[in-house]
Amino acid sequence: MEDLATLASELSREKFEASPVYQFAVYHLLTVIGEATGNVSERTRDEFADVPWRQMKGMRNILVHRYHRIDRTKVWLTVTKDTPPLEPLFRAIVDTLDLRLKKVRDRGHGL
Repeated sequence: MEDLATLASELSREKFEASPVYQFAVYHLLTVIGEATGNVSERTRDEFADVPWRQMKGMRNILVHRYHRIDRTKVWLTVTKDTPPLEPLFRAIVDTLDLRLKKVRDRGHGL
């Protein structure tokens, strides 16, 4: 998520539209994020129900399987409008999971 935010902060819509390299970089980062959602436990999904898990996976599926029909406007809006509000949620998720992992390790159970 941070890499996507960094890249988006350096891009204008015009640069994105004009550059296949930027487009592919954005597509790749969104694909990685969407793929990662498949590894999130149901417990975490339920706990962070405000995260659009299904839509994130759906964007990944479009980018991977329907690459010939990618709507660059939709991708641009996803990157500039939809993902920034998710950054604090993802930080909270990471913090929550780190805390759970620490508790498990402190009990000596390992993973």
